[in-house]
Formats: sequence, C-alpha cells, structure tokens
Amino acid sequence: LDLAHKENISMDDLLFHYVYVLEWCWNILEPGPPDGVMTSVVDMVGVGFRQVCNGEMRDFIQKSIGVISENYPQRSCRTLVINAPGWFGRLFKVIKPLLRESTREKIAIFNAGPDQDKALAQYLGEESIPAELLTGAGGSKKDTDIEFPPGPKSKIEHDLRDFALAVLDTRGEEMEKI
Repeated sequence: LDLAHKENISMDDLLFHYVYVLEWCWNILEPGPPDGVMTSVVDMVGVGFRQVCNGEMRDFIQKSIGVISENYPQRSCRTLVINAPGWFGRLFKVIKPLLRESTREKIAIFNAGPDQDKALAQYLGEESIPAELLTGAGGSKKDTDIEFPPGPKSKIEHDLRDFALAVLDTRGEEMEKI
C-alpha cells in the first residue's frame, strides 16, 4: 500500500489493472471458447494483519473477489495463497463460511516450506515457477540463465507491456513513467 500511495495509485486503479490483465489473458493470450482456466498465486510476503484489516485493503480484496465471482466464476482453477503468516489461517476460518462451496474448494493456503514448493510445482509446472516464490532449493535453473525468466520479467509480462504500448500508440498516447 505504501508504494501505491507514493505513486498516487488508488485501489480502484489496481482493480482496473487487474481486470485489464484478466481480459488480456482471455482475449489476447488465450482467445477462444471460454473453457480455459487459470491458477492464481497470492504471495503474502510482507503482508501484515493490520494491512488486511485496513479499510482500503479490505475494500480492495472484497471488490476483487466480487469482480472475479461476477465476471469470471468458472475461470478459476485454483488460488494458491503462499507464504501465509500464521494468523492468516485463523482469519480464513472466519471468512471461509461466507464463500461459495465451489470457491472454498479452489483455495489452498500454504506457509513457506516444502509443501508450498510442491504445490507450486504441481499447479504451475516446474519450469513456470518464478525463483523468488520457491522457499527451498527446488529451483532447477537460475532466472538469469534464460532471456525471459518466470515472474515479473516473464515473456508474458513482456508481451502484455508491448500490447499496452501498441494500444496507447494507436491512440497517440504514451505510458506514464513511474
């Protein structure tokens, strides 16, 4: 949240970006019949209880879940909550009854460790796991060994940025520098 505030990025801006990325995934990256699904990874490194309970963060989480539930209900294969702090499991027990059963079944929560690494490998595939998400020595390659490593510098992220720049160019606009 601090970085978002520093850069004057609102929670609505983040939600809009999230929807933009989802739409890009389903209309550009994987166009076709709406039977494709995705696995989402929510990394909780550095997330504190107060941040989650903060009105702004809580509103963002609720809006995000609402957007996904209303617009992409069958697109979610799995949501992996990784590096979950100890308190998160207790909080989730309170929230869990409020979710649809089909949604509850798709959520898996992991504390950092070998079980988390195993789940990432199972759902994402060994070669698709960004090294920074692995907690053990499970990584078979270094991100620096390949042109587009998984994660924020991945080929998909590169292609998404190129697509956004092309759309802006057709409109005579430029991306703001941050």
